[in-house]
Amino acid sequence: MGIRGLYSFLFWSAAKIIRREMLAAWRGKRIGIDILCLLYRSRSMGYPLLQNLSHFLADCKRNCVDIVVVFDGSPPAEKAQIMAVRKKQREDTDKLCSALESALENTDLSSEQRDILQDKIYSSRKNVPQIRAEDRDAVKQLLYATGTPFVHALGEADALLAYMEYKGEIDAVISTDYDFLARGVKHLIVPSSENLQECVFHHFDLGSVCAEIGLTESQFREFVCLLGTDYAPGIGKYTSRLLYRRYKLCGNIETLMNRMRLAEDKKQNVRLSLQELDISRKNVNDLLRPDQQEKLAKGGSVEPEWIARHLASGEVGDEINVFLA
Repeated sequence: MGIRGLYSFLFWSAAKIIRREMLAAWRGKRIGIDILCLLYRSRSMGYPLLQNLSHFLADCKRNCVDIVVVFDGSPPAEKAQIMAVRKKQREDTDKLCSALESALENTDLSSEQRDILQDKIYSSRKNVPQIRAEDRDAVKQLLYATGTPFVHALGEADALLAYMEYKGEIDAVISTDYDFLARGVKHLIVPSSENLQECVFHHFDLGSVCAEIGLTESQFREFVCLLGTDYAPGIGKYTSRLLYRRYKLCGNIETLMNRMRLAEDKKQNVRLSLQELDISRKNVNDLLRPDQQEKLAKGGSVEPEWIARHLASGEVGDEINVFLA
């Protein structure tokens, strides 16, 4: 999903209650992993996907943290417009980088010109990172080889992971999307770095966040819908801080929208986002196919040969040996 301005609002309003933790703080707990968020972050900084993820998996194993990995499924119809925009961005980036790479083949270029072209390629790939089908397949092989359970959501991983936390099937979620807090996830754990080797995490406790900003959890969800989501635009031209102050004065979303004299279509957009974020309205059969539901409780057996082969090639980190102990 995506909530406009939520990241900056949280660090403005609740920075002092954000805890820095290592994975060891979650020993004996079960955590859901929003895997594509981690992969996109790794790709944006040029970290090899398998090696970076293998560090993370080994860290979980060493610290006795049980994990279940969730992949996104098909995006909902409501996101068709924003998905089309992202597809166009990826296509434009591919065309630009292909043209720049062709230009690099010119033997008459000076070293300075080459540096400029290479920097442009790097920055373009970083700004629009891509995870392709072959990347997903390679990551799944790593998960299979380490016996790590994973499933594919019917729609977005956000909704499934939030539902699992709501039902008590997991204790927390690891992701770089702050939308999970608006979905009611009590404990969001965000990597502080794209490098997942012995990474420090930022722990957002929803109860503490709400106490700090003086809103209940349901009020917090209403407030963020005013900012706008991937499903529906919020109230344009207002900053998150201004909307927060106005919301606190009114205390509920309908009163605020009426005082702001919003057109009915804008009100409906906000209500649509609110409905999508309310995880209590969801049903597991809408989020996960029955065959995938069975996989949730299962881990596979470790595959020593795969691990040894990829260790020898340097595609995974040495720490993955922990799965062979």
